[in-house]
Amino acid sequence: MGKLFEQIGWGGVIGLVAGVIGMLVGGIAMFAVGFWGVLFYLLFCVGFFWIFWHFMFGTMVMANKLMESGKDGEATIVSMAENGSSMQIGGSLPKPGIRFTLDVRPMDDVPYRATTDMFVSMFELQKYQPGNVVKVKIDPNNKMKLIIAEGTGAMENYSTNAGNPAMMAELKGLVAQQQRLTRDGEQANATITQVNDTNIKINGENPLLELTLEVHPTGGEAFNATTKAPVMASAVHKFAVGKEIIVKFDPKDHSQVVVVHSGT
Repeated sequence: MGKLFEQIGWGGVIGLVAGVIGMLVGGIAMFAVGFWGVLFYLLFCVGFFWIFWHFMFGTMVMANKLMESGKDGEATIVSMAENGSSMQIGGSLPKPGIRFTLDVRPMDDVPYRATTDMFVSMFELQKYQPGNVVKVKIDPNNKMKLIIAEGTGAMENYSTNAGNPAMMAELKGLVAQQQRLTRDGEQANATITQVNDTNIKINGENPLLELTLEVHPTGGEAFNATTKAPVMASAVHKFAVGKEIIVKFDPKDHSQVVVVHSGT
């Protein structure tokens, strides 16, 4: 449980406590409505907590358990797609839920194919592109239950249709910029004002987009910047003109901006 609280942070814990208090207050208010009001409210709470557990805490608990007791293996990512869920706890970055199809190779068993869900930020997606080999932890009692224990380095293992040496050098520079600013940059919201497709694909059909942004630093004046970002093919609609996204920028050089996550 301590590990779980560490993962969600104090912001998440405070949010949970506030949510429980709110539901208790709501339950007390429902007693004034009568039996059917109380029954409806109880059914609502059961359904809410089931969804909450199934899509977030249950996944975290299973992941923590498998990290400690799961069997080691590796897997090749076959495909990835958003599963329609998302998570944001406290002040952390929002993460879309991704369903991965994997060709799994246990250390002491025959290979097989399985799927697993995971919340991944836009920047971390570069660790989990199709074709990448990742480490997994497998439930010894059910091989279809597994988690990705470790991905490849961010954009260190990628393929592209860019044959131009100059473009390849630019992509390597983008990798270094992403790593540096994601670690050391300041976070801000940004509005997309222009989108250009570079016609470069990263790991299959995932486009490299050139985005012109209006960045809104917290407590500072807005500024304009242009950056390039690899975007998951199924999430291109989240990077249209007028969309709000999350970025990190160099406070000493506002021309240095990287995309961290889509805003929705």
